[in-house]
Amino acid sequence: MSTNEPFSYFQPANDSPRSDHRRDNFGRPPRAEQPIWQHDIWDLLRAYGETEEGPIMYVTSHYISHTTVPRNTVTRPLRFDTDHETWEASVRFMWED
Repeated sequence: MSTNEPFSYFQPANDSPRSDHRRDNFGRPPRAEQPIWQHDIWDLLRAYGETEEGPIMYVTSHYISHTTVPRNTVTRPLRFDTDHETWEASVRFMWED
């Protein structure tokens, strides 16, 4: 089950708040109406993004436009952390040229 399913974010009442320190580092997941790619990145961040600085993940990205750039071998790194509200702006900024 995805971590973005309704109510899956909230821990059960019988769990100690300190029993799962990783959950405290993540905050709230993206809202249900956010694009599906944000939910996918969020799930990957929860699974693999633990670092000393907090949950961070780097992803290699490719720019593809089906009308103007159908093939592209250039890649750029994207950095994702728990501030998912800035993700779309970060992706746009990285590829704005």
